[in-house]
Amino acid sequence: NQFTYLNMKNGVTDALTTFYVTNNSLTCIEVNAEDIDYATENWTYENGNIDEGVTFQEIGCQTINIPADYSTIQAGIDAAYEGATVLVAAGTYVENIIWPGNTNGIKLIGEDRETTIIDGGAQQTVIQISSSSIDTSTLINGFTITNGSGGNGGGIFCMYSSPSLVNLTISGNVASSGGGISCYNSSSPRLENVTISGNVASFGGGVFCQVSTPSFENVTISGNSCSEKGAGVHCYLSSPSFENVTISGNVAGTGGAGMSCDESNPSLVDVMISDNVANTGAGGMHCYGGSIPSLVNVTITGNSSTVDEIGGIYSGQSDPILLNSILWNNSPEEVVLLYGSLTATYSDIKGGWEGEGNIDVDPLFCNADSSDFTLYDNSPCVGAGENGANMGALGVSCEGVSGCMDPISEDYNPEANWDDGSCTYPDNGDYSLSFDGTNDYVDVGTAIAFENTAFTISLWLKAGSNPSVAGGIAGKYRHNGGSPDLRGWSLSSDTDGKVKIRLRKNSNNYWFHQTDTTDWFNNTYRHLTLVYENDGTAALIYQDGILVSTTSYNTSGDALSGISDPSIPTTIGRNIGTSGNSGEDNYTYFDGLIDEVAIWNRSLSEAEMPDYNSGSENLDLDGLVAHYKFNAGSSSILYDHSGNQNHGTINGAIW
Repeated sequence: NQFTYLNMKNGVTDALTTFYVTNNSLTCIEVNAEDIDYATENWTYENGNIDEGVTFQEIGCQTINIPADYSTIQAGIDAAYEGATVLVAAGTYVENIIWPGNTNGIKLIGEDRETTIIDGGAQQTVIQISSSSIDTSTLINGFTITNGSGGNGGGIFCMYSSPSLVNLTISGNVASSGGGISCYNSSSPRLENVTISGNVASFGGGVFCQVSTPSFENVTISGNSCSEKGAGVHCYLSSPSFENVTISGNVAGTGGAGMSCDESNPSLVDVMISDNVANTGAGGMHCYGGSIPSLVNVTITGNSSTVDEIGGIYSGQSDPILLNSILWNNSPEEVVLLYGSLTATYSDIKGGWEGEGNIDVDPLFCNADSSDFTLYDNSPCVGAGENGANMGALGVSCEGVSGCMDPISEDYNPEANWDDGSCTYPDNGDYSLSFDGTNDYVDVGTAIAFENTAFTISLWLKAGSNPSVAGGIAGKYRHNGGSPDLRGWSLSSDTDGKVKIRLRKNSNNYWFHQTDTTDWFNNTYRHLTLVYENDGTAALIYQDGILVSTTSYNTSGDALSGISDPSIPTTIGRNIGTSGNSGEDNYTYFDGLIDEVAIWNRSLSEAEMPDYNSGSENLDLDGLVAHYKFNAGSSSILYDHSGNQNHGTINGAIW
């Protein structure tokens, strides 16, 4: 005989007195579970009953070879018994496979996923599995699944079924829902070492889940697209789990280019969501309908939305929860809430987020430009997570150097990847800058911008007498010209000895205020602090540490909304006057001395006001975005000592 499969169920009993099965190709013989011990004890190789190495087991002794035994995969699995192994040789098999519904435990194994291809011929889904009898003991391993076309699931469609899908590439498939794979109605497939890429659908370009709980481990979901939501993954009424998963480079029409969650509670651990792009909605993760996703050690970076201002996470009536995660450099916003919330702890979120252990510091990815989002060993995220864990998905893979990273500093270290605050700048004594009131000013660039936020600016100024014309002290303001125009903030000296504040949101929403005090310009140094509270209530002015003016304003909303225009620089000693006839900006200039300018991106309380008697020694550092000491005494650079490198260029003003 040359048996390759032998089923002796209900045949191995004490009534069987003679049993010799030798010189065959068997590795095992199937018997009932209760007969395994009896058969193993009584029918042995030593007694000459079986070949060496043959065992008795309940299922799994059948092996079918494709194409040697059957020409198609469909015919092979149709002939398979429970637990059978179907081995598929390398080649391309153009088939649309419907899994046998009552046979669980079949192991369909391809020779290698690079060379063993199941091609759906653009006719139907490549593999359909639609039986509640199928659990994770059923295995599909070692194939590329491609060129499928279906309503639900272009590559694989699971309904009521939960197979194990291992070492697969699912690519180039098309469907209405789930271009790569659709998990539908109580399906819990297990995916491990799978790549899902280049698939297309309306919803769920890579993965679609409805009322299901699939698990994904060591899976890459990339380069998929959809016209609606969830180019990488779309979940509806589902609770999938993701561990060590990369979701990148997916493109969506209406939100959730990386992942879209509708009334779903996915669990993400050690997951990368990067470089996904949505037309509208969120580029990274789009949550709505009461979803509560859990994100632990997740990195969300480089995602964007081309129309809506939602780069990282959108929470619409949902409550995502982040722990030990990084949310960084998503464009244009990291988080947008609409009747929802986001709870984050021990996470690095650009722009900051309230919560225990959260930080707002560059995570120092090893090479973000090349999509390497591992961390330098001197990253502030290393050891900063809960109980000393790292933040983010990928851990440490490169060595860093701490030092001064400002090329114009005296301590510049070109090898440094982390600025440790060691930069120093020329400090040659107590100097100020003299502005001639004609064309002198300092341009400190466009980086200092207050988009929908409060701010504080303090400085010393000195003028011999009331100016004959209004003069610009400081500001970031466009009166006319450019697009969009008419927006910003400014401080100006006025002809009556007062200081004027201007806040402008657009052509219809603006506000002006003059201080009551008229003794600003009497050949004496005066310390001026402006505190702008962006809650629609007040702007406060302090003179020499004393509150001298408080005024409310009405600009029909946040006065500074929208002024973070990269074409509008912040200037010292110059500001905007009235509109010129040509529509170009018409500047006014300060005539006098200015010294010690500090700018914060928040409103300081009275207790936090700079001590005008102690110079720069007692500045509150929380939210400090620029600090100009004016102590160089020479050079055309006005050095920023805050560590933010917002240095200014001196135009005409002299030391």
